[in-house]
Amino acid sequence: MAKKKKMKNVKHVPLSWYNESSKVQFPAGMAFWNTETGIYNIKLDIFSRMKIRLIPTGSEDDQIHYKVQIQKRGKDRQLKYLSIGEGVSSKDTKKLIFMKLAPFENTLILGRIV
Repeated sequence: MAKKKKMKNVKHVPLSWYNESSKVQFPAGMAFWNTETGIYNIKLDIFSRMKIRLIPTGSEDDQIHYKVQIQKRGKDRQLKYLSIGEGVSSKDTKKLIFMKLAPFENTLILGRIV
């Protein structure tokens, strides 16, 4: 029997949808942060089979910018990543990452607003 591989360098972070006009949060899924690469793998409840990742792209002043990508196979069966949104975190967001994903109106937040 094969042993299950432990994920030492992965931290679990909850995701939530946030409606800015009503200030209401809804559970959205879970993100898995690889502490070695800095990349988050995202599992949204509504798209549980879709492979989504959040990648830091740079920083400016006190903000960190991210791109949100989905994994897709091309006609040649090669893996490709398509950008579907962007995210930002800063001191003002209290280390939460706010993401805008096409075509959704609500904001996806990595973490929970207390």
